[in-house]
Parts: sequence; structure tokens; C-alpha cells
Amino acid sequence: MKLKRKRRRQLTEILLIIVIFATLIIAYLGLKILLNTDKPLVVVASGSMRPTLEVGDLVVVQGINITQIKENDIIVFRITEDHQAILRLHRVIDIRILPNNTRLFITKGDNNTSPDSKPVKGDQIYGRVIFRIPLIGYLTLDPMIPFAIIIVALIITLLWPERKKRRKRRLPTHCFSSIKRYVKPCLRKS
Repeated sequence: MKLKRKRRRQLTEILLIIVIFATLIIAYLGLKILLNTDKPLVVVASGSMRPTLEVGDLVVVQGINITQIKENDIIVFRITEDHQAILRLHRVIDIRILPNNTRLFITKGDNNTSPDSKPVKGDQIYGRVIFRIPLIGYLTLDPMIPFAIIIVALIITLLWPERKKRRKRRLPTHCFSSIKRYVKPCLRKS
């Protein structure tokens, strides 16, 4: 059973979109393995790290052994507030080693006046920030932005070839005249 040309094109475009999304998911899973962390990409959601990190920046996080964390490193860690796990990115300003060799990290946002109220334990840390991509994280801060981008991309992908075909069939606008003697020369030229 042969598919009509239009259906075949639509099916190809839908498959292309699926392949793109699958590639993005595989790339994200690959980053998790390559960077050795559950959170390889984190979006800066507050201004506590200004001017180093701005709201909307996307940071790349590398999982490391907690013994390799030094003062001045920016780390990504999990805290619990109101029974919810929240990710935070702050700079390590001090490291305390307890008698049982447990490490506690004192952190502070660059834009904050005082250190965080609770020290960070090693099991809360996802990793150290190694790279920053400015502003690209805004796409994930508002859940409607990615949804709108996907919808617009689908509409453009599915309708663009049809619109292009229609445009080719049109005659130039100067050919439509109420005087018949001008219509015939226009039809001959195009």
C-alpha cells in the first residue's frame, strides 16, 4: 500500500521530530554518565550568585569526590525546605572536618551578606559547577516557554511545505488588471 506524497512527507516530519527528542534524551543521559552526576545541567533560578551566575544561566555540573572540593568552588547541592527538596548553587567559603572525618561545607551566595544557615553534608552534593551557558536556562524556568516552542515548531514543520507550494502557483500581483490587454502579456512572461 503506497502512501500519498503528502502523508509520506508528514510521517517523515513527525519521525524527524521524534528522532530529535530521542537524541536530546540520549544526550542528557550520556551527560549524566560522562559527568558522573544525577544533575549534569542545572538552571540558576535566583540572584544569590550574582554577578558570577545570573538568573537563567544554565550551568554544567561535574560530579566529584567530596574530598576534591576546595574553598571557592561553586557546588550544587540539595536542601530540604518545607518537606521539599530544593537545588541550590553556592560557593564554598569554608570546609570543616569533624573528628569522624565527616566533611561539612559552609556555603554562601556571592550576592548574600551572610553564609547559609546550615552547613552542607557530603551526601547532599551533586557536584561542582564547571561551565556556564548564559541565559539559555530561561527556557526551563517558565514551563510554558518550551511548550509554546514545541507547538510553534510542529505547526511550522507540518504547514511550511504546503504554504511554499501555494506561493509558487500564484501570478504576480501586477498581472491582475481590469484591462484585458495587460493580462495577456503578464501570463506570457511568467
